[in-house]
Amino acid sequence: LFDLLDLREIDLSAIKQQAQKIKDLKEKIANTPLQEDETKKLEKEINSIDGNLMDLKIQISKSERRMDNIESELKNKKSSLKVLLEKINVKIKETQDL
Repeated sequence: LFDLLDLREIDLSAIKQQAQKIKDLKEKIANTPLQEDETKKLEKEINSIDGNLMDLKIQISKSERRMDNIESELKNKKSSLKVLLEKINVKIKETQDL
């Protein structure tokens, strides 16, 4: 569970870094007279980074779903353990009453 939380923090950090790269590249394109091939190269790099961002968002979404499933499973197990503990306590009381 903690590994998933760490993964989410890493992914969020990576998304912020990639978003900053896109912003920097767009500023460079806007503020610098570039030759056409340089512009195309930068636009290709932006598209690549944009694709990486989408992949990271998908990974985060999958991690969040896994975390939700783990939480649900833990709640179910906790409920089952409570019921089992109650049954054990009843049996203990019954044997003490004998």
